Amino acid sequence: MQSTKSSETHAPVGPSYDPNETGQAPADALRTAAPGGVGAAPGGVGAAPAGEGFTPTRTLAEQGALPDKAEPWTKIRLDLPHCQLTPAQLREIAEFIESQSASLRDLSLDLSGCSGLESLLGLEEVFRSLGSAAALEVLVIYMRSPAYTDNDETLAALGQSLTELDALGAFALDIAGHNFSDVGVATFFYQVSRVPNLRQMWLSFARGKRLSAQSFEHIEHLVAASETLKKLSLDFSHMQAIDDEASAYFGPIAGRIAKALEEFNVNISGTACTNDGLENILRGTRASPVERLSIHAFDVARIDHHARAIVNGFSSFRMKASLYTRPEDFT
Repeated sequence: MQSTKSSETHAPVGPSYDPNETGQAPADALRTAAPGGVGAAPGGVGAAPAGEGFTPTRTLAEQGALPDKAEPWTKIRLDLPHCQLTPAQLREIAEFIESQSASLRDLSLDLSGCSGLESLLGLEEVFRSLGSAAALEVLVIYMRSPAYTDNDETLAALGQSLTELDALGAFALDIAGHNFSDVGVATFFYQVSRVPNLRQMWLSFARGKRLSAQSFEHIEHLVAASETLKKLSLDFSHMQAIDDEASAYFGPIAGRIAKALEEFNVNISGTACTNDGLENILRGTRASPVERLSIHAFDVARIDHHARAIVNGFSSFRMKASLYTRPEDFT
């Protein structure tokens, strides 16, 4: 277990806790992301080996996965991928979060690749506990698993808690490979667009199998115009349901989800989009207040050599558009 004193000076002040603090933490990436920032989950550095040494028969605190809840902590990173979490251990996480309601400002939680039972046995309890974290400013959650993310109640509990967090300014959610329904995802967008003071949001739906053009039509009509959101990143990579029809909704969603969005990043790598889909994104975004648009389109067979000219044609004095289809585009 490694702990360090927090550099923050606002009361109450406590140390940070990151058992694997060996580089940029996920939360830090929300503040210092490179242009685009949608190609990979924010700051996946320093994660513990999946499930190494974990046992369901002991508490998380006994195994060094949770610090002493009697002390105030400002920064927590919990890496529990591929662990078979029990209801008691999930309850332990919820109780720990509730114990830090006045001090916790930065939380990263990795629950990827777990058994799938957690979503039925208590994950909602963990997410409901987030609503008590009144000081929370940065929240990063990884839930990469088709079995783990097939219960819409899980997403609803998370979305409801987010709306209760007045201090939250940056949020990232990675549900790559999810099986949430159209309605579940649309409802989540409805909730997250109403987080009072959110400034940055990164959402990964990569490799999801249940989203469609109809999903985005629902989302477009449900999102609210945030007064504070400035940066939005959406990852729809490697989803065959993402085609030209679906892409037509991306720009309007960006325009409706915030009143003054400055930056919109969208990842359509490995999808069925064509040059027409690329043009849909550009046209829809240009009609919104977005100032900077970045499109990642690696391994998209039907976006060809004409794509860059299309992007350049849509760039104007008000909106700067960038296309990334090769590694050298970042240099």
